[in-house]
Amino acid sequence: MSAEFGMALCALISVVLLSLDLGVTRGRVTHLEHELKNKVELFRNYNESQERFINVLLKHVDQNVCDIKQLSESCGQIDDLGIEVKVCQEHVNHTMDMIEELKAKRSMDILDKLREKDKE
Repeated sequence: MSAEFGMALCALISVVLLSLDLGVTRGRVTHLEHELKNKVELFRNYNESQERFINVLLKHVDQNVCDIKQLSESCGQIDDLGIEVKVCQEHVNHTMDMIEELKAKRSMDILDKLREKDKE
């Protein structure tokens, strides 16, 4: 009976050791599962922050595109104003030439009248 007792005792010790090992293994698995969940949450938060950052950058790009379009339109308006200024300058120069011609004609008319008076 001592052989049977010894085998039963060995089996009992083996069951106890396996139970302890299973408990330790469960603890490790639970710890690793918790760490994995933390890392997954960390990566999820990182991805969300990167998505927000990308959205902000996209908004800035869109705003820059709008600003570039407005700047391009402004440059076109400036070019148009430059052309208008040149046309107006030509009109002013033409008007000044006409004024000078009228002054010269008026002076000639006055001189002609003075000469006629002198002849009389």
